[in-house]
Amino acid sequence: MLTKTTRAGIQVLLYLSMEPAGEPASPRSMAGALGCSPTYLAKVAGQLVRAGILRAHKGAKGGVTLGRPTARITLLEIVQALQGPVLADYCPTLKSPGLACRFHQAMFALHQATIETLSKWTLAELADVSDQTPRRASNTMCILHPVLRAVAAPARKRGRGEA
Repeated sequence: MLTKTTRAGIQVLLYLSMEPAGEPASPRSMAGALGCSPTYLAKVAGQLVRAGILRAHKGAKGGVTLGRPTARITLLEIVQALQGPVLADYCPTLKSPGLACRFHQAMFALHQATIETLSKWTLAELADVSDQTPRRASNTMCILHPVLRAVAAPARKRGRGEA
């Protein structure tokens, strides 16, 4: 359901939300920390800037920062910024799903549930890793894994504690 670009965008946003300094981060530095291509991450960040989710900063210490508080950025906004509108597989010209065949009624319900779920989750909730056990955080298939590893690594290097 989520494209590679959307997953990368979520990782960028989580990375920025977990960095304590709030200073602009360059796509190159984030790409190094997250293990992806700097060119690709710059493209993803550009899409998020155009959507108003990120704010671009120019200059020698430029980069991107979050465009607004994490509690005001929904997963739906992120998905739509990086994948386009969430489209359903039903006839959108029908005024009532009750007038459609059973298949299109099911697709209408799926679309509504998807929109509702993506609207409910915020970046702040995704970034809250306070309940993450070491076992969950070490799952390399988890979208959070590279972010947690990247954020924890500088903390260990600066002596801010164990990760």
